[in-house]
Amino acid sequence: MPNPKQSHYEALLGRMEQAHADKHYFEASWYAYAVLEDRLRSALRQSGGDTYPNHRPIKNLGKKIQIIRDRKQSDAVLAAMFDDALMDRIHA
Repeated sequence: MPNPKQSHYEALLGRMEQAHADKHYFEASWYAYAVLEDRLRSALRQSGGDTYPNHRPIKNLGKKIQIIRDRKQSDAVLAAMFDDALMDRIHA
């Protein structure tokens, strides 16, 4: 039995694929963005937290990417999962 997170991703990816097939590209991009945001938040949580020192959440996509870039210098798991070429593509 798939876990709830897996089912959620499968649903989002299915909606994204359907939106793309229907040429609703803006809608498809939002599904992709939702998955990306969730994964970046998870990476931040697992590598030291997804909030600023004042406990406010890190909301900006670019800032999340920059923090992951900074943290991967001392975190082997982040370095393995988020190489520079991938981060450049995500940011673009």
